[in-house]
Amino acid sequence: ADDLTQLPYVVRLSRFARRLIKENVAFSFGVKLVFLVLAFFGLTSLWIAILADVGMALLVTLNGMRPLRYEVE
Repeated sequence: ADDLTQLPYVVRLSRFARRLIKENVAFSFGVKLVFLVLAFFGLTSLWIAILADVGMALLVTLNGMRPLRYEVE
């Protein structure tokens, strides 16, 4: 709680977490955009789009858990 020697670690961890958040948002929106375009042109079914959305949600969740394994360098 009062140990300031952990401050550099916490700053690195927060930067890592912020980068992961940006990646997750970009990947999620990217997949949604791809399937929106495919659906607009009739190149995908609703079920495939749903599976892609659920799969991406799972990947984003797993990727978001990476800070739990963050090691001190």
